[in-house]
Amino acid sequence: MQEHISDTDIVFVGGGISAQLISRYLKIKFPSKKITILERNTHGKWSPGESTVGVAGLFLIRDLGLSTYCYLNHLPKNGLRYFFQNSEENLSIEQCSEIGSNIFPVFPTFQLDRKRFSEDLWKMNSDLGIDIKLGAEVQDCDINQNYQLNNVSYSLNGQIYSLNCDWLIHATGRSGKILPNLHSKNPVIEDLDHSISAAWGRYRKVGDLDCLGSKSWRKRVGFTSRYLSTIHCMARGYWIWIIPIGNNIVSFGIVYDRNITESNHSGIEVDINLNESLQTSEGFDCFIKRNQVVSQLLENAEMLDFQSAEQLSYRREQFCHSDHWAFVGESFGFIDPFYSPGSDVISRQAYLLEHLLNSEEDKLEQTVSMFNQYCHYEFDLIRELYVGQYEGFGSFDVFNIKGLWDFHTYSNRMIWNFYDERFKDMDFIRREIDSAPVTLRLTRAIQKGFIALSKFLQEEGTYYGRNHGLYSLRQNRFRNEEDILLNYDEARSLEEHLHICQLCICEMLNIRFNLNELECSGFVQENLNFSVMQTFELSDKWMISFCQRLGKSLSRHIRRQYDVKLDFHISTEDFQMEMPKSIIASLPKDSPKRKFILEAVKAIWTSKSNNSVLNELVIPPKKTSI
Repeated sequence: MQEHISDTDIVFVGGGISAQLISRYLKIKFPSKKITILERNTHGKWSPGESTVGVAGLFLIRDLGLSTYCYLNHLPKNGLRYFFQNSEENLSIEQCSEIGSNIFPVFPTFQLDRKRFSEDLWKMNSDLGIDIKLGAEVQDCDINQNYQLNNVSYSLNGQIYSLNCDWLIHATGRSGKILPNLHSKNPVIEDLDHSISAAWGRYRKVGDLDCLGSKSWRKRVGFTSRYLSTIHCMARGYWIWIIPIGNNIVSFGIVYDRNITESNHSGIEVDINLNESLQTSEGFDCFIKRNQVVSQLLENAEMLDFQSAEQLSYRREQFCHSDHWAFVGESFGFIDPFYSPGSDVISRQAYLLEHLLNSEEDKLEQTVSMFNQYCHYEFDLIRELYVGQYEGFGSFDVFNIKGLWDFHTYSNRMIWNFYDERFKDMDFIRREIDSAPVTLRLTRAIQKGFIALSKFLQEEGTYYGRNHGLYSLRQNRFRNEEDILLNYDEARSLEEHLHICQLCICEMLNIRFNLNELECSGFVQENLNFSVMQTFELSDKWMISFCQRLGKSLSRHIRRQYDVKLDFHISTEDFQMEMPKSIIASLPKDSPKRKFILEAVKAIWTSKSNNSVLNELVIPPKKTSI
C-alpha cells in the first residue's frame, strides 16, 4: 500500500479538549504554522462534563475568543457549592449545612457539554485553519534527534499517511496504547499516596434543585440558581458531584479515598465493599441514592451511561523534551476532580508551549528543563490540596476553613497570575521555581493542619457537630477579585496571602484549643509571619513553641520602650485575658515603671488585627432552624 508523505509544523495525536484548546491558542499566536490534529473518533464523546473554574474561563474568553459561543451554547456556572450531612440522619437539602455564594462569580466559568464542545471546536478550529483528521488511526511515530523532524504515521479511509513534523504533542490521555514508543520514553507514575477512585454517570429527567426547599431557603442565595453550581455532597472519605450538562442532562459522580473507605467505611454499613459496588451501574446508582439529596433529585430520573476508574491520580516524568515532543492535559497527568483543575492546567500549558515554539534551538534544552521543573512543582502544589484531605470532607467545621483558604488562595494567586498574563514572562516562571520550596512548605503545613483538625474533631465526637442548618458565604466574591479587575499588584497579592494564612491558622487554633477570636488579635497576627507559619502544626508542641515566641516578642517590645528586661511566659489561658497572668508576677510592685509597663502590655496584647481577608468576609449567620 502506498504511503502518502507530507509535512506539518505541529501534530497533536488525539483530538480531545486539551488538543482542541491548545491548538486553537497556538494557531491564533502562530497563524502561519501548519497544525494537524489526528483523532480516531468521528463523533464527540460524552464525558462527566467539563466544569471550568476561573483560569480556564479567562482562557476561553480572553485567549480563545469563545465568550459568545460559550454563553450561547453552554451553561454559566454559579461557582462551587457544598452540602454537609449528619452521620446519624440523612438530612434533606434544606437541613444540610451549606457553603456557597449568593451571587455569580466575578470571573466567568461554565458547565460545558463535552460532546457538543468537542464537535463544535472541531468545526471552529477547522475554520481557523487547523487540519483536523477525524477517523485517523495513529500507527507509530519516530522521534528524531539533532534537530531532525519527527514523524508520525496513521491510517485513514484505507490509506496510510506519514507526517513529518517539528513538534509532536501527545494528547490521548493516560493510555500508552497509542504511540507506545513515545509512552515508553515518558512512562506514567502512579500516585498511590493519593489513592482515589471514581464512578460516574449521566442522568436525564433529573429533579430541579431550584424547586426544592422553602422560599426562605431559596431567598438566602438571592434566588440565584443553585442548579448551575457544581454541587458537592460532602461525606467523610468521599464526595458526590452533581453537574448540569444541558438539555436536562445532569452528571452525577462519586470520588472516594480508598484508604478511608476501606478502613472503616466512613459510616457506611460494614457489609458493603464500596470499591466493588461502584464498579457497576446498579451499585453506583444504589449507593449515591443513600444520600437523601441525591435520592430526591433522581426519584424519576433515567441513567444514560456509566463509567468508573480505579486510580485517578498519576503523572508523567516529563511535560516536554528537547527532541520536540510534549504531553498535554491528561496525557501529562491528573490529580483530583474536586476543584475542577484540569482545564486550568491546559490553559497554562498552552502558554508554555508558546514559549517552546519561540525558543531558539541552542536554548531549548534549558527551557525544557525549566518547564519540566515548573510542571512538577505545579502538580505538587495542587496535589497538596487533596492528599489526605478526604478525612475532613464530611465536617462543616473543617471545610469552612479549608474551603476558604483553598478558594481565596486560588483567586489571589492562580487567577491573579493568569489574569495578569504573567506566564508570558519567562522570568516569572523562574521565580516560581525558585520560590517553590517555601511555597510548598507553607501550603503543606496549612493543609496538614486541616487533617489534624479533622482527626481532633473525630476524637472529640464533634466532627458532625455543625452539619445541620448553617449557611456560610465564605465562597462569595472576595474584594480582592474585584480589585484584580481594577488595581492589583504583587505586593497586594502577597499581603492577601499572608492574611489568609494567618486567618485560617488562627481559626484552627480556636477550635483545637477552645479559644475565641484569636484571628482578631493584632499581636498574634504580628508574630505569625511566613517563616513561622511554614513550621505550623496543629499540636500541643507547636502551640507551646508559639506561646514562647509570643513571650519573647512581648519582652522585646517592653525592653525597647522602657529599657526593662522581663521574661514573660504565655499560656493558652492568657488568650482569654486582657493581659498574660505572668506579666503581673514578673513586675516588681515597687517598680516606678510598673503602671506604664502594664498599660503598654495591655495595649499590645489587646491590639486589633488589620487582616484584610477577615475584614472583608461576609460573616456566616448563626445556626438557625430551617
